[in-house]
Amino acid sequence: MSHKFKVKGLSGVQLKSDGTEIVLEFKTAQREKLVVVVPGYESRQIAYQMMQFDRQAQIKREIPPDADRPTVDYAAPPYIFVTAPNGLQCVVRPDSGALDLQVQDIHGHEVQISLAPHHVKALFDALLQTQKLSDDEKSN
Repeated sequence: MSHKFKVKGLSGVQLKSDGTEIVLEFKTAQREKLVVVVPGYESRQIAYQMMQFDRQAQIKREIPPDADRPTVDYAAPPYIFVTAPNGLQCVVRPDSGALDLQVQDIHGHEVQISLAPHHVKALFDALLQTQKLSDDEKSN
């Protein structure tokens, strides 16, 4: 059995801290609240679809954008891939200078990544920045 709702607007967006769920709240024409829970990995697709829909609606109606509409900010996204406590293994390949990483998430899914020497250097530099080590500690 399907239900149809006339949606008046988006009233709230919440992200679960580990990035696994997005909760969207809508206002209906009957002044009720409609809650939609979406998997976190769909966040970019949802944002893209909502922007396309919004742009098409503005073109059709030729109205200015709503100043109170919610925005999605990807400046500091939540973690998409949460690793298991011992979910990182690595192998150095001295012949090519590459580094092979095997990462396991909390659900047991594995991802394998091969990094070239310049990728490893960029990764190490980024890790040093996150640790905010002093200059003396960086040289060690």
